[in-house]
Amino acid sequence: MTDHSALFPAYEMNAFKRPEWFYRYGLSRYKPLVTMLRASWEHWAETDADGLSHLSPFVMMFNAPPTSIKKQAGGHIWREIRTASVKTNVNRATLKLVGGWSLEEAMEWPVHERRHALKLLQHSTKSPLLIACRHTRKGERVYDNLLIARDFQRLGGVIDPKWGRKRLNREHDALAVRKAMETSCPIPWAKAWYNDIDGFTFSLLKSEIELAIEGASQRHCCRSYANACREGRETVFSIMGPERATMSWNSRYQDLQVKAFANRAVQPATRDAAMKCINKYLINQIGGQ
Repeated sequence: MTDHSALFPAYEMNAFKRPEWFYRYGLSRYKPLVTMLRASWEHWAETDADGLSHLSPFVMMFNAPPTSIKKQAGGHIWREIRTASVKTNVNRATLKLVGGWSLEEAMEWPVHERRHALKLLQHSTKSPLLIACRHTRKGERVYDNLLIARDFQRLGGVIDPKWGRKRLNREHDALAVRKAMETSCPIPWAKAWYNDIDGFTFSLLKSEIELAIEGASQRHCCRSYANACREGRETVFSIMGPERATMSWNSRYQDLQVKAFANRAVQPATRDAAMKCINKYLINQIGGQ
């Protein structure tokens, strides 16, 4: 994790008049940005006075009037800057000036997630964060895609910048399964049990390695239930069918959990079938089948 505070120490404010956007979005905390603001005062003050304050973060960064920025940044980037809000352009400038991103990379951050830019920048290295930006669609969170990229690196994987979202997910899942198989015990604690209900197939997960593979492919922590399953306190099933999911039954608390991919909620039909399955399984267990 990169510690940006060492590179940009807190700066004690003085009487120099700064624009409202510079205060509002926290740029006054960074001494190099205050220095940059001073040096470009003539340009951004004129830009603000002309009612173009949304361009001022880039005017500060380039220390040049808007007409010169267009030439330096290029027409395609200029069009995005010109039509963006001041907050969007502040975060783009932050990624470049504080995070060390190139201007082209900073422009890739999803507009709807710009409010999280500085926070994530302070707690993540550039490589997985940039990949997460490229893979985040409208309405999604950068953080969700960041988790996949970080976890892939944690497992020892190397991300190819050319990979799309589906390719990274496939590579992550394959690597996670391999790692799970290398470190899990294959000895079963129960007999195989399967059942088909309402178009779903329920399969009892009966060893640590099966739990590990399920958890790796579904991106949740069911492997942590291994000891409880071995002792008979927890029972976990893989669900295949119209919706892929995992369910667990806690015998002590009579609690049924049914989760889809990455612990997301399941459809009502999936939960209804899971209730039928656990009832049938418990009846079979009582009958000794």
